[in-house]
Amino acid sequence: DPCFLADFHYGRKSAAAFARNERGDTFMMYCRSHPVLGYSMRDDRDEMEAEESKYSFIVQPVNRLLMNAARHGVRIVDGFLFSSMVPTAREQVNLVGAGLTRICIDQKDKARDDSALKAMQQLSQASIVTYTKPSEFTA
Repeated sequence: DPCFLADFHYGRKSAAAFARNERGDTFMMYCRSHPVLGYSMRDDRDEMEAEESKYSFIVQPVNRLLMNAARHGVRIVDGFLFSSMVPTAREQVNLVGAGLTRICIDQKDKARDDSALKAMQQLSQASIVTYTKPSEFTA
């Protein structure tokens, strides 16, 4: 149950999932949001937090999970993905592209922007993704 992380993330934007390799071994992956390679919060904070930029210099946690799973040749186990808050709209699109249909979200009312909440509403209403809170999680 990755939802046990609801008490672990300490308010940080993070995601966790169970993943499985080709042999069937299961293990857990955990990621927080992080600056893209070549940038650091210490040295580049002003540039990274500029609102007028179309692109973000922060790689979001669900995207980091998906990229790391692909890099290591493992698959995220559907239904066993946790996010501390609503993933961005792009992260949600990438979840669908990865074939995932269920996500457990600790703070379903907290998101980076309105687009994330709208994406969650649209994907939920279309029965493409099921969103649960830790208290509603069932394996």
